[in-house]
Amino acid sequence: MIVARPINKSEPCLLKGNRQKDLYLYDLEGSLVVRQNPPFDGWTYDTIEHMAEHLTAEDKILKFGWDAYLGDKVSDNWIGSSEV
Repeated sequence: MIVARPINKSEPCLLKGNRQKDLYLYDLEGSLVVRQNPPFDGWTYDTIEHMAEHLTAEDKILKFGWDAYLGDKVSDNWIGSSEV
């Protein structure tokens, strides 16, 4: 699982302002596969990784790859992907 964590202070935190949005996972063809409400305290990088790992293990479609967004894809709040 790859979530775009900032690795230094010059990189933006993609969670900022998005922690309470639903998590959307799309397959590599761009079809919505999963929409998940946020945890009570909002998303963290760890909770997103855990959720995607759990869903990938259960969903045969997601095993081939996925893109993750906080908020719908139109809002373009990309948060991570299974590939770089």
